[in-house]
Amino acid sequence: MDLPDYEDQPDSRPIPPEFESFAEDGPFRQCQVCGCPIYTTEQPYLIERAFKKDEVIFEYAICLDCRTKMQKQISQESQTRVDHYFHEHVDLIQRREHLMKQSDRRLVDWIDHCIITGKSREEAGEYQIMSICSADHMLYDYLPMMISAEAMEEITKLLSPKTKDHLDGFVDEFLGLPPEIHNLDLVIL
Repeated sequence: MDLPDYEDQPDSRPIPPEFESFAEDGPFRQCQVCGCPIYTTEQPYLIERAFKKDEVIFEYAICLDCRTKMQKQISQESQTRVDHYFHEHVDLIQRREHLMKQSDRRLVDWIDHCIITGKSREEAGEYQIMSICSADHMLYDYLPMMISAEAMEEITKLLSPKTKDHLDGFVDEFLGLPPEIHNLDLVIL
């Protein structure tokens, strides 16, 4: 998904527990791909965590440089289809404007419902949350957001075989998931 440009100075708050690493029992410390430090530098990074009910299925943090390199591996056909899908199902600019008007920036307002289906985390059962962070702060702009497994399945169906192979390679190399959950839908947003 191609997000509109971020503001020059998006609102930021300390990273909440929902975006801390289960495996590290605290903040993510380095990029899953290149290993660069992320928590102690101003290098922006993406956090994605997948849940089944309250159980963490997978999680990772990836610096935006590595994210950009990975996105370049996504076929133009796949990128166009995913962008079109999001444009049909959610107005990210309107969502952002609505949520930014709330002075208290309650995280629950940003991640409690799927941006595509509108289902709550409880209704969805399986879902993924994602955010952009910088050092020890989470940025509030177009992210954070939650996407249900149902919506992720629809998005995955839009991907070309080449893109699916690339994402499977990421899962194999960097997430180390057991075979029984290897077929998860992963899209580097």
